Amino acid sequence: MIDVLRRNPGFRRLWAAQVVSQLGDWMSRVAILALIADLSGAEGLHALGALVALEFSLRMLPSVVFGPLAGPLADRLPRRALMIVSDVARAAIVAAMIFVDEAEELPLLYALLFLQTSVSTFFQAARSAATPSTLERNDLQAGYAITTATWSTMLAVGAALGGWLVGPLGIRGVLVVDVATYLASALCLRSLRLPPVPVHPQPFRWRDVVTLTELRRAHVHARDRHLLP
Repeated sequence: MIDVLRRNPGFRRLWAAQVVSQLGDWMSRVAILALIADLSGAEGLHALGALVALEFSLRMLPSVVFGPLAGPLADRLPRRALMIVSDVARAAIVAAMIFVDEAEELPLLYALLFLQTSVSTFFQAARSAATPSTLERNDLQAGYAITTATWSTMLAVGAALGGWLVGPLGIRGVLVVDVATYLASALCLRSLRLPPVPVHPQPFRWRDVVTLTELRRAHVHARDRHLLP
């Protein structure tokens, strides 16, 4: 896997962006949970458990809601630009979380969390679509293995760091670090060179997204290449 990173400089930059952004994601996850507990003043495990469950749901929901849109956009828009814009947008959203400091603003925190995760859906779609363009064909399997292993590693390392840094830096200090990781990710991607996105045979239409026509086209694409089994 180290050889794969050495041989593929484009993938190395893409991987570096993944490392820093996902590290910040999981660090801030701990900080946000601590902030929710701090602002809510919830008494009893049931009340706090409901608030944490809402946070978890809002992290999962955007991939369902915006996944059918993120894929078609990543098929048609410059992927590097889409990733950089997503990084900058997420940095701004997390920066706004720093100023949430009253219990009455807890709904705002949830709204910002939903926005952050929604933008992440577009970043992940663009990164996944760009990955094959950064690897030699023989390195595809190892490259995807690195990507998957990195996600799991950053979950463990980022969550541990977040829990450790909340003490000395405070909740908002950890959020500042998360902002910095998004900007660092954008800098890693700035020098990434990707081939132009191929002209899509179908024009983008909102109706095709809403009616899941785009997903059906993906199903046909996979079926024609005998990938469904």
